[in-house]
Amino acid sequence: MNQVVEITPEEGARILLMDELQLLPQFRHFDQANVERFIRIRKNDPRALWHVMRLSGIGGSEIGIVVAGYRGIDDAFGETTAGLIRDKLLIVPPKRTTMAMRKGIVSENSIRQIFLEDYKATQDHEVIAKMAGGEMKSRHVWMRYSPDDIVMIGGLRYLVDYKNPSEATLHDDMKFRYICQLHQGRMLLEENGVHIEGMLLAQFPEEGQGDDLVVSEVIHDESIDQDIIEAGSAAWGMILSGNVPDYAPRNGQAGLPEEVKATIDDMSLEFARYKAISDAVLEKQKDVQKRMIALMSAHGLSENAVFSGIKVSSGSKFEPSVAMQSIGDDANAALIPVLSTKMMHEWFMHNRPDVNLAQFHSGEFTINEPLLVEMLADRKMDQDQFAAQAYRFTVRSSDDYKEKIGAMAMGIAASAPLPDKPTEVAVKVKKKASPAAK
Repeated sequence: MNQVVEITPEEGARILLMDELQLLPQFRHFDQANVERFIRIRKNDPRALWHVMRLSGIGGSEIGIVVAGYRGIDDAFGETTAGLIRDKLLIVPPKRTTMAMRKGIVSENSIRQIFLEDYKATQDHEVIAKMAGGEMKSRHVWMRYSPDDIVMIGGLRYLVDYKNPSEATLHDDMKFRYICQLHQGRMLLEENGVHIEGMLLAQFPEEGQGDDLVVSEVIHDESIDQDIIEAGSAAWGMILSGNVPDYAPRNGQAGLPEEVKATIDDMSLEFARYKAISDAVLEKQKDVQKRMIALMSAHGLSENAVFSGIKVSSGSKFEPSVAMQSIGDDANAALIPVLSTKMMHEWFMHNRPDVNLAQFHSGEFTINEPLLVEMLADRKMDQDQFAAQAYRFTVRSSDDYKEKIGAMAMGIAASAPLPDKPTEVAVKVKKKASPAAK
């Protein structure tokens, strides 16, 4: 009888990730220390295997970086082909999931629902499932794509990409990466016999930019298709050969006219002065705000009130952890186990049957908040039950208060005088693409 082996979840995660990494075609170019660093950072990440999968090719969200470099233009977010290749070869530490990224992932479902309602669209579940299941392959082995959505509108099929304020703006000069992303998705679908009528970019507006989704139709450009194939194939070839191109940092400062350098020097000093003042003021504001919240909470203030021109209102914030406890055992469906508890079982059953699987039934979990909200709605449970009270502070726009603020601002400006020379700033406004007809 074979002896049962006991290993820790961390050891199990390391074995699983190492096995998956060794399957990558560029594995022979990995430095062992960099492999260990990748595993150390990703071993408790619930999307760890997804991050490994991303190393196996060039995805839709990445192809715009490569095409921009191929065309000799700047990527909107400052990334380069050389940097992408370093990522794929594990030369640089893997990027940690930021709050902005998490916000994008969580908000995507909300944006999708708004889009589907506003455009009377239905999801093409069959095509989405085939793509998610890996059934759609490209003759270009490096090409990867995971669609935000594939929908039917008026009997026609559209490929849709959703963006939110943390990762997108409504300005045309920021869209080239997204244009390339949609083109790569369209190419992969068409190659597998799925006709796409059009490509849509749906952006959630930032504060002050309106209350409707901004939906733009991306017009198909065959030259982008060609550049995707050529640039992507060249970059993938460098990854497979372990060939990292040199960075080409630009030293534009050396060639600047003296008057421009002097103007930028003045602007830098001006910025530094105002930044120091704003940081100090913001710190004071936060301190006062904390003390106000403590005092108001202690006295049970829960309705709108105005103190010295400041409108103070209480609000509520959804608390997923409390909601989980209230639903009971059924809420386990909304739990997302981390790598060491979720992804071990099937792999170890097939590859290491001597390992005791029972030890992986305990561990930490994250909460699938959109699914939890759906569960609450199904049970007709009020989300307000799971809210924590918070206070919002807004300035009342009264003439008296504006005068007070104006006098205060004048005092601040006096402590940070502007440079003598005026600064002219040219703003270029581009016309946005026409949104798809509702």
